[in-house]
Amino acid sequence: FFGDLTLHVRGAYHGNFVDAPLWAPSVVMRTLSLLIPAAGPSSPVEVHEQLAESASEFIRNKNPASPTVQSGKLFEFIA
Repeated sequence: FFGDLTLHVRGAYHGNFVDAPLWAPSVVMRTLSLLIPAAGPSSPVEVHEQLAESASEFIRNKNPASPTVQSGKLFEFIA
């Protein structure tokens, strides 16, 4: 309906897309990442802020390829 787009978030692992890295001590998340992809080296707060801003921009303009959707410095466009 709105097209598709793949963005990678530099320095983020699967676990960065939940709230655990926001409240768990980083030493715990980094150590856990040796076993499972719990949290990447990027700041959990920065990852969540940029994802929220990107989602908000997508909802506002409905264009996944919009520069405002991809404006976070952690985003990497995948063609």
